[in-house]
Amino acid sequence: MSNGEKDGPAGRQFVTELLRELRGIDPDLLRGEGRFESAHELTVAPAQFKSILAIAEQAVAAWDLLPPEVKKKIEDQLLEVMDIVKVILSRPPTHASRQAAGAGDASRSLAERLHGVLKFFNALESPLSELRPEAPPRSHPDLTQELEDANAQIAELKAAHAELSAEVESRKDLVEAARGSTGSSGAEDLANAYEAQAEDHERDWKRWGCGLCVALVAALIGGAGLLALNAPPDNATTSELISHLAVDILVIGLLIYAVRLTSLQFSVHRHLQAVANNKAAALNTFARIVSTGSSADTRDRLAEVLAHHVFISDSTGFLDVASDQITLPERLVDPVAKRVAGG
Repeated sequence: MSNGEKDGPAGRQFVTELLRELRGIDPDLLRGEGRFESAHELTVAPAQFKSILAIAEQAVAAWDLLPPEVKKKIEDQLLEVMDIVKVILSRPPTHASRQAAGAGDASRSLAERLHGVLKFFNALESPLSELRPEAPPRSHPDLTQELEDANAQIAELKAAHAELSAEVESRKDLVEAARGSTGSSGAEDLANAYEAQAEDHERDWKRWGCGLCVALVAALIGGAGLLALNAPPDNATTSELISHLAVDILVIGLLIYAVRLTSLQFSVHRHLQAVANNKAAALNTFARIVSTGSSADTRDRLAEVLAHHVFISDSTGFLDVASDQITLPERLVDPVAKRVAGG
């Protein structure tokens, strides 16, 4: 094949066939291990070989844009690579032991030659990237077709969105109904629990009411009996009077404490029964009141207000929080003190 043929289309074919032949060689065989006494100069030969082939393939891709002299140099350098490869592979592994003296110089020379080829192709890589042929501009019909495809996809997406929106709207009433049913069921269960608590408190305040009656009767009878049985004699001394008075005060105080304790338990359980009944009544009408809202925001606001009053309300009229800790003597003295202050 002449140089003129190599510079034309035949040159590209020649280089392509040469590259195909070089790609069929295992790069790891170029290390020279077992073929040269000192092959450390060839340790990078496989990597250099791969780089040369990669850049040469780029040159083939841009072959029509390369000057003739560059094409000629590429062919020469690839032939140089082929010669280096043949020299390395032609040395049998046992040859190193017979010619150990010249093996180191031979491997060094081959490494220098391969490095020179790599240097040439490295210098050629940057111009090749600039000569890379640009993609031909697409024709107007291609752009029109892509635009039509894009519009068709947009229409499909809009149709899918409309279908999904319609499905969501169709299920909105179902979701609201399920939500209302769940809320109504929960309110009903909670109302039943408060009704059960009210029944328990009703039984308790009735028991404590009976206990209060017993305590009042015991206090009256016990106090009267104590005063009658524990009366000091007419000629009692001061110490005896004080002793009898202390016993009377202690026993009567215990009786009064029993009356107050039972009275407080009676009032507390009536109070708790009233609170539980109020909450149960509110929860039984919870769903109906919330359902009167015209919008979701209104219903949420109604539910929030009702829930707040259900769980916070404590005004029943049975217990006065301000007077819960007032003792019996204070209750007896307070009217007298007010009258004196007013007089």
